[in-house]
Amino acid sequence: MKKGMYIAVILVFGVFTFSLGQSTAGEIKGKVWQADSSNTAIGAHVYVEVAGSKKGVVTDFDGNFRISSIPVGEYTLTATQATGKRIFTNVKVMPDQITNVGSFALQDSMLTVVVVSAFREKLIAEEPAKINISIEDIRVSPNKFDPIKIVATAGGTQLTGDGKGVIIRGSRPESTLYYIDGVKSNSMAAIPGAAIGHISVYTGGVPAKYGDCTGGVVVMETVSYFDLYNRWKASQMK
Repeated sequence: MKKGMYIAVILVFGVFTFSLGQSTAGEIKGKVWQADSSNTAIGAHVYVEVAGSKKGVVTDFDGNFRISSIPVGEYTLTATQATGKRIFTNVKVMPDQITNVGSFALQDSMLTVVVVSAFREKLIAEEPAKINISIEDIRVSPNKFDPIKIVATAGGTQLTGDGKGVIIRGSRPESTLYYIDGVKSNSMAAIPGAAIGHISVYTGGVPAKYGDCTGGVVVMETVSYFDLYNRWKASQMK
């Protein structure tokens, strides 16, 4: 009996962890070239640091790389090989999205200065029915301490009568689903503004993993220790 209960707990925890990871992770992709050469960098190590540990891949025969299942946040991306190195700061990973850093060349390792590039532009087209509100947008918003009012600034949304929820594209208030760090919630009104890291608003074309809804979905990622660590790490590179 105890063994059966133990297995059930493990299965439930596994399903919860899987669903949580689905909505709180993204990817980084790009292509690496050798320093001062027209050849791609085969076998270069490309990685980001997640909680002090390196998470990365090795480039393929075409110099391409793709790092998956990266927790949402801001990272320093490093590409290195025996012949050179390149570092990008401010690489943002969004939920369920691919951040493309594009094609870049390593810098000759014989030089004393390593190129540090601040990456800001997102090169992958986003879903038209999905509105992303970044932490930078939140910081300058007059509603930065009220997550519901921040969401209500997105196109196709409006506040409910009590100001504790949003209506998406004229649907009923109860038709809007809320997810906080991958966990379904009745509302996000109680979340302090300082804890908000990123908000995604689906006004249509809702992914199947969020279940059935006749309105829309609001997905919030809160600021974690990893985000603070990565920002500090990036600041040390400047």
